[in-house]
Amino acid sequence: EEERFHFWMRQFGKCIKCYGCRNICPACFCPTCTLEDGALVKPGGMPPEIPIFHLIKAYHMADRCIDCGLCEEACTMGIPVRRLYRKVKKSIKNLFGYVPGEKVDERGPLEFLGDGSYELPGAGK
Repeated sequence: EEERFHFWMRQFGKCIKCYGCRNICPACFCPTCTLEDGALVKPGGMPPEIPIFHLIKAYHMADRCIDCGLCEEACTMGIPVRRLYRKVKKSIKNLFGYVPGEKVDERGPLEFLGDGSYELPGAGK
């Protein structure tokens, strides 16, 4: 597990926070993006040592990612984010029996606000 942790820390350390993975993603549709919340990720700055940016993104993709691979294609630093999203998505399937995109009308198990959003009021401001 320590080796896996160090692998991901090296990968996340390459991130220049260009938002390419987020901007190209067909599953990212929140009106205000938590990834732009200055309290979590400093605007214009590099991602913090603890990989907050990528962990927030992975959480948001857990019950949305349809595994199209565009995030990885868009990553100029070659970070295998798709691999991370697959692992998180597998946990969602095992825990909740949910597969993103499998049933059009089925809501994701992490959609906790009830209005189709994942964002807390004021997120991104």
